[in-house]
Amino acid sequence: MSQISKDLWGVLALRGIVAILFGLAAVLGVYLIRHAGIAFAAIVLVVGLVLIARGIVDIFSAIFEEEAATSKTILVITGVLSVIVGVALLMQPVSAGVAFVWILGLYALITGPMLIALAYDIKK
Repeated sequence: MSQISKDLWGVLALRGIVAILFGLAAVLGVYLIRHAGIAFAAIVLVVGLVLIARGIVDIFSAIFEEEAATSKTILVITGVLSVIVGVALLMQPVSAGVAFVWILGLYALITGPMLIALAYDIKK
């Protein structure tokens, strides 16, 4: 093995990993195109689970962190809202699939300003 390839072993390994990931993405892409309903249902379920996990983390961080009362209140409200939206997505995946964009849009419009207010509160 030459000195150049010994020095670049990390780059070559990274290149191999990227090639494997591109191959998996191509195979997955073909599957998702052929089975769009399954892919969309999986996305709805994953987003629901992520929202529930995020809500639980927000609630626990509000309880155990030593922050101002307004910060705790905002974290609890966004956490509870995240859990509610996540549970709604998981309980009614077909209905949620139809209204998926509306649900996430309203969630973002409600929690976005709250998180901006939290950021300004923390900055003070």
